[in-house]
Amino acid sequence: MKIFRVGIVVGVGSIGIKHARFLEKISENLILIDKKFNTSVIAELGQQFELAHFYNHIGELREKFTDKDLAVIANWGPDHYETIEFLVSKGFRNFILEKPCVDSLNEVKKLWNLAYRTPLKIAVNQGWFYDKIGSTISLISQDLGLGKAASIFISGGARCISTAGSHWISLANQLFTSEPEVIFSDARNDLINPRSPSLSFYEGVFSFRYPENQRLAINLTNNSSIEGTIEIYWRNAVGFLNSNELSIYMRNDEFASNKITRYGKATQLVYSGPVFNLESSFANLYNSFHENNQIEFNMNFLKQLKVTSSIIYALISSESNRKMYFEEAVGNELFLKKYKIS
Repeated sequence: MKIFRVGIVVGVGSIGIKHARFLEKISENLILIDKKFNTSVIAELGQQFELAHFYNHIGELREKFTDKDLAVIANWGPDHYETIEFLVSKGFRNFILEKPCVDSLNEVKKLWNLAYRTPLKIAVNQGWFYDKIGSTISLISQDLGLGKAASIFISGGARCISTAGSHWISLANQLFTSEPEVIFSDARNDLINPRSPSLSFYEGVFSFRYPENQRLAINLTNNSSIEGTIEIYWRNAVGFLNSNELSIYMRNDEFASNKITRYGKATQLVYSGPVFNLESSFANLYNSFHENNQIEFNMNFLKQLKVTSSIIYALISSESNRKMYFEEAVGNELFLKKYKIS
């Protein structure tokens, strides 16, 4: 079924191609825009997308668009805000935005104001959010009598806090039903971003403390290519999240219900299975445009902007060498600084 009149994708890299394939099925017309397009690239993509139109720049768009159209923003993170602002001036009201949403606190504020006042429907491609992974894990732990999740510990190689980190912070926000309260980090930027050496790629130690003293701790090193691990801790259990598969182990020894300091190993497997369907993530994202009203879009988008803000506050914390309180006021220089994350 064709849901949109025109679908456009700005930034046709690996993720942009995935969007284009999905959008082609649900749009009457498809426009692909990327500054790297040349004759050979267009010829190659033309075999995949026979009815698509190809442009090098959004400024080449001449027609007026409406709320029957949708734009996917999959270009570099530092360009997201100005891209959306221009497309709004051309009439677009529906957007899918790749993460991170933007790369500065200033643009977080500007983008929210633009989205709220226009108003816009912006769905951020944060799969774990639309797959409702947090509520699924919470229901599993409730059924097992584990209580509330206490902490999430993540470690790994060159993943970058700005891309994979948005998944992890979103998961923590869902499990802990809050945004982080206190953020502290020691980060280092290596210019190894595969999209461009002009973009940042942050490793380091990142700590997020939540209102009920739950914690998200992320440890990344750009000196390793290992994917790493995601561990979720409950009082007497630990879970290991690998892609969409979760395995939970409980303690079954006599000390498990006594003092918290009587530590022991969790050896009894009590759950093993998927917590979301890998094949339905894009469908869940796109389906939000006919399942959610404007109020729901605003609420969901604000949650995603707070994930982006958490990442930026972590980078500000490292640069300032102090812990930050979430959404605290910062000096104008740090408020405006673009961290070039993408």
